[in-house]
Amino acid sequence: MTRYVYAIHCMGHVKIGVSNEPKKRSGKVSADCPFPVTLLGFVEGDEQTEAALHERLSNYHVKGVWFENQGDVLTWVESLPPLRPEAGIGLKEFFKANRGMQVRLARHLGLQPSTVSQWRSVPVEHLPEVSKFTGIPREDLVPDAFRPAREAVQ
Repeated sequence: MTRYVYAIHCMGHVKIGVSNEPKKRSGKVSADCPFPVTLLGFVEGDEQTEAALHERLSNYHVKGVWFENQGDVLTWVESLPPLRPEAGIGLKEFFKANRGMQVRLARHLGLQPSTVSQWRSVPVEHLPEVSKFTGIPREDLVPDAFRPAREAVQ
């Protein structure tokens, strides 16, 4: 069974743990925590991977498997692949589910983050690259542009 090392954010701290099902684990942490939590991402890894990461990030250790979300912890979190979007998710929802991804996308496109944050819809010249970077199908990024094609297929 595949294991994953995950990062869950809560109140300026990051829980770095291991689970077979990180999304379910995030739900359990959310149910047990009095503050909002966000699954930041996960990568394949086991308890040895987790232990090595905890050792590497020990300068930011708070308690148990919780770390301050700064320095090398923040760098590691930003290196995580974006969470795969659910079907039908738009860019705004993707950014909410993937903290820091708006800035990463802007950098990837050579734009200012404020430019990306003002998009009501993805400009056509950026559509292929945004779709590739986020994993969101272009039909979900700009649904109005593709609605006639979808309806014709049905």
